[in-house]
Amino acid sequence: MKTRLPLAATLIVAVLVTTLFAQQELPLAPQQAPMAPPADDAVVLTVDGTPITQGDVREVFMARFARQFQQMPPEQAQALMPQVQQMVMSSLISKTLLLNEAKEKGYEANEEEVEKGIQEIASSLPGEATIEEFAASAGIDLERIRGQISEDLRIRQLIDEVTADVESPAELEPGDAGERL
Repeated sequence: MKTRLPLAATLIVAVLVTTLFAQQELPLAPQQAPMAPPADDAVVLTVDGTPITQGDVREVFMARFARQFQQMPPEQAQALMPQVQQMVMSSLISKTLLLNEAKEKGYEANEEEVEKGIQEIASSLPGEATIEEFAASAGIDLERIRGQISEDLRIRQLIDEVTADVESPAELEPGDAGERL
């Protein structure tokens, strides 16, 4: 029988693993890549039975940090790379753990919700750019964007369930916080 850690304990373990793992050199940016860069499907880490590939790492790096790194002097980019690696790996580990938990609990995103997410992205694009043009310019397939939205919706459902009993600050009476500690 497979035993599962509670979600909070799993996330704490993930942070510790990320800290240790981030000390390793992973080729994220083109200037960091060795002579023969690993294939995008090369597994760099397995989390809760789910492989995280070099392509996953590169995708998160490109989406979040590529523009900033392109604008930095190479020495500065080199100095920041270990911290960025840690952030990327932490993000991927957390998302994997949360998504696996959401899948196990049976959460699904319907097509209407995914389409709404696509429309929100499309409406935030500058000028007359379409979502298809945006995806192409970022080197991401539109179906991959749909998949990411679906994953994010499933994780949101899990978070909503876990935090359903948590009172919002507006619901607390003055002085309640001190009494509850």
